[in-house]
Amino acid sequence: MKTLEKTDMLKHSIDRYDHYYDSVNNKCSLYLTLTTFLFGGIITGYYTIKDDFFCSNSIIVLIWISLTACLVSIFFVIRGIIPYVSKHKAGEKISVLNYSCVASISNKEFETAYEEMSKSKQMNDYLNQVHLLAKGLHKKFSYLRTASYFLIVVFICITIIGIKIL
Repeated sequence: MKTLEKTDMLKHSIDRYDHYYDSVNNKCSLYLTLTTFLFGGIITGYYTIKDDFFCSNSIIVLIWISLTACLVSIFFVIRGIIPYVSKHKAGEKISVLNYSCVASISNKEFETAYEEMSKSKQMNDYLNQVHLLAKGLHKKFSYLRTASYFLIVVFICITIIGIKIL
């Protein structure tokens, strides 16, 4: 495969990863809204049923488990929303694609790096950028997956509480 074809493929990968970043951020927004709604609903529901029904210890424990699971889920969703930023250290190669690197150098250094870029340096820069984006995306999806597991715990607890009340 020629260098131009490889570069085009890497550009396509970056475009795909950008789409996935949008997707994971939208899912995080949905999860944050849902868990916040559930957290408020569980608290409101408890105060609604506590006087009308006998709340056994098992129901109280399930309520506490579901509230805790909501908070833990919110924690992981927020971790997933936080941008993944690689830090550019002094003395490292200058990347003209990585915004963190470009922001940490002077305009003159950026111009020099851009002017001195060869095809092999460009290819290497694209490779590094694709790798960094993939690492960040993997981290975000891992946090979202963990938040999903805790959300499942909340739904199970709410279902059991509903069955016990009926």
